[in-house]
Amino acid sequence: MGYQSGKRLPEVFAIVLLIVAASWLRFSGLTDKPLHNDEAVQGYKTGLLLETGDYRYDPEGHHGPSLYFLDLPIARVRGEKTLAGLSELSLRLLPALAGVATIVAVLLLAPAIGPANALLGAAFAALSPLQAYFSRHYIQEPLLALFALLAILALLAYARKPGTLPAAAFGLAAGLIHATKETCLILGLSLAIALIAEGLLDREATRSRLRVLFQDRHPFRDLLAALLCGTLVSFLFHSSFLEHPAGFIDAFRAYLHGAEQAALPEHQKPLLYYLGLLVGGPAAGRFWSESLILVLAGIGWVRTLTGPDRTIPAHHSLRLIGSASIVQLVVYSLIPYKTPWLLIVPGLGLCILAGSGAALILRVLGRQHALGIIGALGLALGLAHLGLQARRACGPYAADPRNPYAYVQTVTDILKAPLRIGALSEVAGRPLRIKVIGEEYWPLPWYLRMYPATGYWSTPPPDADADVVISTAGLDDRVEASLKDAYQAEFIGLRPGVVLILRTRMDLWQSYVKTVE
Repeated sequence: MGYQSGKRLPEVFAIVLLIVAASWLRFSGLTDKPLHNDEAVQGYKTGLLLETGDYRYDPEGHHGPSLYFLDLPIARVRGEKTLAGLSELSLRLLPALAGVATIVAVLLLAPAIGPANALLGAAFAALSPLQAYFSRHYIQEPLLALFALLAILALLAYARKPGTLPAAAFGLAAGLIHATKETCLILGLSLAIALIAEGLLDREATRSRLRVLFQDRHPFRDLLAALLCGTLVSFLFHSSFLEHPAGFIDAFRAYLHGAEQAALPEHQKPLLYYLGLLVGGPAAGRFWSESLILVLAGIGWVRTLTGPDRTIPAHHSLRLIGSASIVQLVVYSLIPYKTPWLLIVPGLGLCILAGSGAALILRVLGRQHALGIIGALGLALGLAHLGLQARRACGPYAADPRNPYAYVQTVTDILKAPLRIGALSEVAGRPLRIKVIGEEYWPLPWYLRMYPATGYWSTPPPDADADVVISTAGLDDRVEASLKDAYQAEFIGLRPGVVLILRTRMDLWQSYVKTVE
């Protein structure tokens, strides 16, 4: 059964409170943190698409196109039409909206997994620091998590009542997943393994479902509807809505590049990196951990596999979600290339399982009134601690290297660069010539996107002079040797361990100083 809003007002109140809390964590101070490198690259591509209408899928980087195209309506509604005019708020609104929509989608699982399981699962997903933190990043994973959950919803709807409509809905969700990121292969593999495992675990129920399906339906017609819808959606996005049809073929070439990327030494982590991230520990004077979700997910998972009621429909659905999530977690752990945001999709499944584990504990303890109250208070404290961690991660520690989720995050010091250059530009009264030199300079191209006379070099050019010269500290001697004019130098942090030197030509600097004296 689903939620009964007319009869159970406390549930309705809890749902509203949950959505408000999830929205506050995801939208509050959304632009306070500087853009991560990946966000800046993706934002730059979105800005070019917004300004020129031109986009070609690149199978060797930057992932699927759905992020860029789905952000266009937000930018246009906000009156933004160019790369220079595109704002960080317009970029981050999309993943934040997807994050809140994901919480709503978890609540919509109620008919399949039970209202209590869905409500508590949504609570863990809403307050999970990992889920909240990366729902504020302009990256593919928040969309991927939403589309994956929509695919599960459609699949479970089809299992309850087979029909062409839920089959087509599953195809649409699958097409969006394929158009979002190349890791769709891992999602597809995990779902296939979960379905096979579920079929083997309860063979009689599986045979009964298949018998009914083939007697009363035309499953091949439904399969065709799913394939057509999925292919059409993916083709439209990858082909830039028919402007570049070869992009759809490139989407499959991207898997080869993805395999090469996975073997690169950069971002390689130990086998248990993701497990360690969830278990957490002390950092920044606080205890960061999602162990509560991990432990309760384990309890919920074991419960679906044991006991006389393991064959009820809710446990079938929970096992499917749990199996898919665990397979994803295992596969991602086996791949040497690891980044924390890859944990969003399997982590969402763990949150749903944790809701089931928490509901079980509350039911067992609730048989004795006093124990039930203690259990409810303990769960409330655990959720409050998760929410407090999420607020710290999304607020004061958003760009702090002591935040375990802030992975190679741009430090706030970088915001001095566009502010300084903006002030210098006003003093000069003309477009500034800017040269950026170094192998590491993103997200500077985003922050300097409104200055057309900006060039980028990986090594110092023969003539490095300009109004403003920005270089990495490691190239300081070589840059200094290639400069003929005199400059005022400032040091600006880019990322932990990476420092930039911003040089302003002396005559321009002296003119600027006069305006602030």
